[in-house]
Amino acid sequence: MNKAVTVKLFLSLFIFSTLTACGGGGSDPAPTPAPTPTPETTNVSGGGVKGPLANAVVTVYAFDAAKPGFKGVVAATATTSATAAITGLALPFPVTPPYIMEFTSTPGTTTDITTGEFPVITTMRTVITQSLLNGGGQIYATPLTTMAVDIAESNAGVGASVSQFKAALTSAAAQVVSAVGFGMSGEIDIFDTPPLVDGDAADLSDVAAYRTAVEALTAIVFEMEAEAGSGSVDGMFAELTSDLSDGTVDGMVDGVKSVVYSLNSLTEFAQDPTLLYIPNTSIPITTIAVELATEAAANPAVNVDTTALTDGSIDAVINDAITPAEPDPDLDSDTIFNSVDNCPVDANTDQLNTDGDTEGDVCDADDDNDGTPDGSDAFPLDAAEDTDTDADTVGDNADNCPVNANTDQLNTDGDSEGNVCDTDDDNDGVADGSDNASLDPNSCSDTDADTCDDCSVGSDDFGPLSDQLIGND
Repeated sequence: MNKAVTVKLFLSLFIFSTLTACGGGGSDPAPTPAPTPTPETTNVSGGGVKGPLANAVVTVYAFDAAKPGFKGVVAATATTSATAAITGLALPFPVTPPYIMEFTSTPGTTTDITTGEFPVITTMRTVITQSLLNGGGQIYATPLTTMAVDIAESNAGVGASVSQFKAALTSAAAQVVSAVGFGMSGEIDIFDTPPLVDGDAADLSDVAAYRTAVEALTAIVFEMEAEAGSGSVDGMFAELTSDLSDGTVDGMVDGVKSVVYSLNSLTEFAQDPTLLYIPNTSIPITTIAVELATEAAANPAVNVDTTALTDGSIDAVINDAITPAEPDPDLDSDTIFNSVDNCPVDANTDQLNTDGDTEGDVCDADDDNDGTPDGSDAFPLDAAEDTDTDADTVGDNADNCPVNANTDQLNTDGDSEGNVCDTDDDNDGVADGSDNASLDPNSCSDTDADTCDDCSVGSDDFGPLSDQLIGND
């Protein structure tokens, strides 16, 4: 092969191999570049409810304790639909709760579905926590969650850590339920319980009790504003929250007299809630259950049996339990708010509750629930005992001599009677009075007092009445 041919062959092989490596002219196509990953998101559903807010703006803020309201950068935004459900809210990856979620109303756009009018309270807040996200349920903001978030912010203070804020939030929620829960159970979680029928598994009684509190609080704030003429229900609501945050609703905010409302306006706060109506409607607070059923029927996304809401049974229970708002959420000043205190008017920080009923020991007339009142019960903390006839600190049911004091409960022969009432302590058949060894079943009487008992095997006592001293003479 000459030099020219060699060069041509080399060039041909080089071009072929290059084309093949680049995908040109070869049988294997070039690999398709991997698509750029789409950032992960976490969807959030729920809504803002005084009455359900339709067409409201939803803003989610990252938690930042250095910012007003602990509202940091905006993490996500969305709106609520015509049925008041959050639409299109997705938290970007990485999800870093807690978040502050706020619902704001726009005049001419946002509507309170219950009233068909612009909302009485136009801005509401709640907190999105990891536990709520893990639960997968819908998340709601209400006037009660708004108060709790704002009180927690105030009490945690600027620069609070996430754990400090969460602790303050738990306390604030109990404080709010105590003050404006209107008899709602302290077991109801205002951040997790829906204030409307939404299809999630929930106790309809809890839903109705929560919504009753929401509407009753709003009605009172509405009336307080009308009484004071402040010109802003939102402003009145914020002032009431600030008043509560310092411990009690007394017309003073951190020791300074409120300029928003007077003590006269506070008379509205303590009124009978059964006489209230949802603002701008003729709907009594006492018929919230029926209103909930009506809302559910109008929402095609809800498919829940609401018979219990319409047959009067739930309203009857709630209206029987409903109470006025409580200006002092810790009546006994034991640092445990009324809603979660098993003795709300008797200080008991330890919350001791021997029988596990609804009342702690300090206010329970029968601590062990044995049917005998504590004043007559020798053992008020022991359901198995209530009497101690011989006053030896051992109850009759457990006392082996119930009419003879014997704290030590000594019982040599282990029968049913203790020694102090047993006529034969060693159970050897010889009565204690005749037994010179009453605690030894292997010994009996020594009639002639020669130190040899009458029945010892192998003894030298052949006659109990006289010695037979063999070999002693």
